[in-house]
Amino acid sequence: MTPAGAQVVYEYGFESEWSGWSADQGIWDVGQPTPPSPVAHGGSRCAGTVLDGNYPMTNPSRLISPSVRLPNVSGDEEVHLRFWQWFSYTPNDAGYVQISVQDDTTGAWSDWANISNAIWGTSAGWSLMDLDLTAYAGKEIRIGFWHTVVYAYENLGWYIDDIQITGVVPSAPYIDVTSLPDLNGNGSPEIAGLRVKLSGIPQVIIKDNTTEVTIRKIKFFGPTYTPKALTTVPDVNSNGIPELAVLGVDKEGNVIVQRRDASNPQLEMNITFFDSNFRPEGITSMQDIDGNGIPEIAVLAIRKSDGVAQVRIRDAVTRVLLKSINYPRN
Repeated sequence: MTPAGAQVVYEYGFESEWSGWSADQGIWDVGQPTPPSPVAHGGSRCAGTVLDGNYPMTNPSRLISPSVRLPNVSGDEEVHLRFWQWFSYTPNDAGYVQISVQDDTTGAWSDWANISNAIWGTSAGWSLMDLDLTAYAGKEIRIGFWHTVVYAYENLGWYIDDIQITGVVPSAPYIDVTSLPDLNGNGSPEIAGLRVKLSGIPQVIIKDNTTEVTIRKIKFFGPTYTPKALTTVPDVNSNGIPELAVLGVDKEGNVIVQRRDASNPQLEMNITFFDSNFRPEGITSMQDIDGNGIPEIAVLAIRKSDGVAQVRIRDAVTRVLLKSINYPRN
């Protein structure tokens, strides 16, 4: 579970039950679950919102960790919270991962703040969650798992196991680089580098070419995708800012391009270029060739069966395949 090169700051799997953990409002429990609750992820014990059935429809409840001093970081070093979770929530009920930070002077704890999106619906078994705690490096913190109840029906709820906080995690190597026009108004172009974080998430980091200050970090895809290359696409959403496009492969082997605005990390589009019979090699943007005023994206891939290279050109917005060009092996 521990990423390569990571320093383990704290880990716990609930085999000694509470051991410094606590819960408010009495819903969370720690121990060995029994049906219909799921078995623990590791060992025989875990934490859960009732270990032998459905959570009640009345009280919210927070599972609270012991306090942990996070290490200081420098450069691209990171601190991460990783844990395994299983959940089955009634619509409108949800869980949130939270953090509280201690004031080093007064010793007072801050109000709880969400550090995850809502965890809702039903998971497909146990799954690993990774949250970046780098913003809290050097601080004394507590982690909370906040179980909320809105709807007047019950379900099995939220189960947590094999928690780990890792610090001073060196960033993964960079895969590709592209340039961008000036984004911060100082007249200097920017450089964007594509990497895979040790959490498995592809990320583009944009830096000012002159000051080397990080302007923006943008996540692409998810841990089930393998990124291959990066390119800049001229502005297609009329905000005056170019887009970034990452070429990657999903878990089924399909060759996909994900496009996001360089100033707004919200997803704009996924474009499937090839199926799993091809291996991606490169990506570039092109001027409009179909007369609609929108730039195109071209992807080079190798057909696995015979090694023939093929370039496919698609419209960056409509996704329409405009042209396929084969390049023979010899």
